[in-house]
Amino acid sequence: MEKKYAEQLTAVRARHKELEQLLQDSAVLANPERLRTITREYQELGEIVDLGEQLGDVGRRLIEARKAVRDFAGSEAEDATLRALAKEELAGLEREQGALELKIREALTPEDPLDKKNVIVEIRAGTGGEEAALFAGELFRMLGRAAERKGWATRLISASRTDIGGFKEVIFSVEGRGAFRFFKYESGVHRIQRIPETEKSGRVHTSTATVAVLPEADEVDVKIDPKDVKVETSTAGGHGG
Repeated sequence: MEKKYAEQLTAVRARHKELEQLLQDSAVLANPERLRTITREYQELGEIVDLGEQLGDVGRRLIEARKAVRDFAGSEAEDATLRALAKEELAGLEREQGALELKIREALTPEDPLDKKNVIVEIRAGTGGEEAALFAGELFRMLGRAAERKGWATRLISASRTDIGGFKEVIFSVEGRGAFRFFKYESGVHRIQRIPETEKSGRVHTSTATVAVLPEADEVDVKIDPKDVKVETSTAGGHGG
């Protein structure tokens, strides 16, 4: 792990320990608001501390796996089989280590306030006619399946379909904690090159579709003071007015 993240992880462990002590302080326990704040921070940092402990455990197992690979470096068939098993375990641990380091880096990166919000996703067919509309439909289904795997709810807001199953435009919402963080990198122009179903001569076409990912706006209560409302009435000056 990079030095700066290792240092941040050490600081998180120290802060987590400090919060643990505060949660046993009678003054904190007597203050419900402060208790809620400290408890929330303690739980959030606890998730990072757990990841750090998992990473440490994987690191120790990696040392043992590397030693096993060296120990079974003999030429006999039995040693060769054991060495292959040890190498397979080593590769799996290295993948696990990489995944944990990525999770820790993400957890230590300052969070965008919008990341936890639900999202509105707009997909529009671009260059490519019917083939672009088919591509837009594929993007819609792909993003919808990604949301389903996360256990998030999707809702179709509006759609303009084509006769062959594509979409000129489709707008849908995704409701789930962290939806914006997950989908925001899908925003932009997507391009595909292939032989379309609508192409009879076998030529490769380039089609595009644009994806816009917008965080769901918060509901705002608007209050208008009657004193700020000016009402004017008038009548026409002509015939019949």
